[in-house]
Amino acid sequence: MKAINLLSKEKIVGCVPRTSHRVCSSKNKGLTLIEVLVAFVVLGITATLFYQAFASAAWSGAGSKWREEALNQARKQVEYLMSKDFYAPELANGSITIPVTTGDLAAMNGKIIYTIQTAPNTQDKKITVKVTWDEPGEQP
Repeated sequence: MKAINLLSKEKIVGCVPRTSHRVCSSKNKGLTLIEVLVAFVVLGITATLFYQAFASAAWSGAGSKWREEALNQARKQVEYLMSKDFYAPELANGSITIPVTTGDLAAMNGKIIYTIQTAPNTQDKKITVKVTWDEPGEQP
């Protein structure tokens, strides 16, 4: 059994309960190199996970903005085509690609591709509009 002299002026720092493998002494004041390295590794992993979560959230937010702009571009094109006469040259069967000239998609090589098909033996036309763009960092 160990006795502590209460009259001693020696200050005991960093002392832990007896069940631990550490010994209470005035020389045991700091952390070991292994403990410091483990703390840095845990901190690094945590920081990396937070960074990835925030970067992913920011990227998906930008992606929704681009999708919304693409939808608006497609709506404008459909409204334009629907305002034309049934036999107008813009409504002939086939595919036409036109560049996006406004907004963020214009800077990202945006294109509007529309395809028109006339159903046989009817007066119906099917208009399909597709908007494409290059994601930042991608090769065209």
